Amino acid sequence: MRFDLGNRFWLEGRYTNTSSWAAGIWVRRLSSGNTLIASSDRLPFGNVSLDVRALDPGGEVGPGAALWAQIAVAQNTGDTKTIEVTAFSPAEPVGNSIAIYADSSGDGAGAFLGAALSGTTQSTSALGVIYDVNGFALVGIAGNDAIKRRFQMNDEVTSQKRSLHIGYSAGSVSDWNMSVKLGINATQTDRTIAQHARFSFAANAASGASGIPAIKYSITENIRWSYISADIGGSATRNLGQGWSVSVAVEVGVGTIKGNYNASRRIRVEGLSDQRYRSSRQSFSRGAAHGKISLGISRRLGRHTTATLEVWAAGMSAVPVPVNSSRTRLASGAAQGTMQLSSAGNVRDQRRIDWRPAMATGIRFGLRHQF
Repeated sequence: MRFDLGNRFWLEGRYTNTSSWAAGIWVRRLSSGNTLIASSDRLPFGNVSLDVRALDPGGEVGPGAALWAQIAVAQNTGDTKTIEVTAFSPAEPVGNSIAIYADSSGDGAGAFLGAALSGTTQSTSALGVIYDVNGFALVGIAGNDAIKRRFQMNDEVTSQKRSLHIGYSAGSVSDWNMSVKLGINATQTDRTIAQHARFSFAANAASGASGIPAIKYSITENIRWSYISADIGGSATRNLGQGWSVSVAVEVGVGTIKGNYNASRRIRVEGLSDQRYRSSRQSFSRGAAHGKISLGISRRLGRHTTATLEVWAAGMSAVPVPVNSSRTRLASGAAQGTMQLSSAGNVRDQRRIDWRPAMATGIRFGLRHQF
């Protein structure tokens, strides 16, 4: 809304509500010999050992797919959840395979193992999970491409901006009507980033592999921040005749960003266990600068009403973005086909707020009525 104050001065108030949403989905297989690791920022107390190397015990048995696994999580009460498995699937006759899973859970802590052994191809794939009240860790190792990974990410941003400016019409220069304005802005922005991952075994990994419970991991991050700023701007408008006009506008300003960040994580073994975690709240603050340039064409619809179609580009020197502050080595393999994780409640991967420049472009259609 714009109010004429007389003597070339005017007062303008503006409210803008914007939103954006993006999503992506990826489905991949864990290739042979590769490993996967996923965890919360704080690790549980426990260990996971996986050995999926092919084995030839000799004699009449012959070669085949083998598995040795030991998974344990220790609770503060002294009660330990433990899984230990040894399995073997001979290469003969053709088609031999084994699909197994084991679960030991309760009182906010648990251990899970899922594995698919194909004696015919002499390959084994396994997933091991430990969790307690501190956090969780997931480890996987592929003897072939039997482990399926599905990733989904959603990123949603909403923003509300309120501004109040006082302007002055400076007169005409070469048929361009010039004006300047000075004002303040208050912007409130909310961003939610949700990441979901699902780990499961391919149906052809082993007979009955589709019956092994899938493991799901997710993290939802929320960033909420406000930007209070002052800016100065100028515009030039030229009358094209028959109610049409074209305009160019530029504005620059500085202010302070203040906000907070929090996140929640979840690990779930389908049909067996479900554990949730919430990270501590982080606060942040920083000075920033912004700018905008726009080009518009307008059509007068009435004595005091104007419609405008505008293209614009805007930028900020810094916006808050969640990043990994550090990442410690979580697991190791003494040999090809083995994986060892040992944790004692330490911090593995801490998310924090970093600052990045940002740029946006857009098209706007607006109606303005001058009182």
